[in-house]
Amino acid sequence: MAKKKKPQPLFSMRVAVVLQAAVSIGVISGWLSYLVAPVLPGAVGAGLAAGCMTVVLLHRLIDEV
Repeated sequence: MAKKKKPQPLFSMRVAVVLQAAVSIGVISGWLSYLVAPVLPGAVGAGLAAGCMTVVLLHRLIDEV
């Protein structure tokens, strides 16, 4: 009888933390941008930019620690 292998997680803990932070910051940034000037494309762009920069920043920050 073959041993069942323990399933591997889809993401590591690091990836999960970075993505969760990026999504949260992106949504908050987009929402605040929309409150300041109710232009939906601009708010979406601001949220995407903030989320992408969060991924880059946290990736580099975690590497240094």
